[in-house]
Amino acid sequence: MSRRATRWLLALLLVAACRTTAPTGVLRSPDPLRPPVPGTPLTESQALAARAAALAEAREGAAQRVSQGRATLGQEMEAAKTGLQSEVERLAAEVIRTVLKPAA
Repeated sequence: MSRRATRWLLALLLVAACRTTAPTGVLRSPDPLRPPVPGTPLTESQALAARAAALAEAREGAAQRVSQGRATLGQEMEAAKTGLQSEVERLAAEVIRTVLKPAA
């Protein structure tokens, strides 16, 4: 097989592989080329209720993340205090040793 034919074959295989492994369309995003979903539009009160529900859900999730962050921060603070306490004790012992050491 010639070099040119090999290149064409590789290019064809590459295109075929890309098309078969390409992800399908995003399912959560509406297709702008399709007509809208049939049904009656939401009334203003329904839209406000849906917005309020989504907002409440977002606030709840944010509150959970904040509380988890605060708990993690508290644990890290306690670990740092423990580490600092041992460091303070070590430095105090070194200072006492230095001060009480005879000036030879």
